[in-house]
Amino acid sequence: MSQQLQSELPLRMSSAVDIAKAAKSAFEASQLVPTDERVKALHVIRQELESRKAEILAANSDDLQVCSQRC
Repeated sequence: MSQQLQSELPLRMSSAVDIAKAAKSAFEASQLVPTDERVKALHVIRQELESRKAEILAANSDDLQVCSQRC
């Protein structure tokens, strides 16, 4: 796992329920933003994810390797 990723992880991993609640809250908050602004933001997010695809996949691979050693 990359050093940067390790430093960003919370001390306690959230449960699936916590994650679902946060996702619902984020969705509800996003509904306050006009549709055209949400669409623009989603396009920016998509572009950023695509531009960092190799980095993200490498970090995922590192995470899987760590998990396979610990799990």
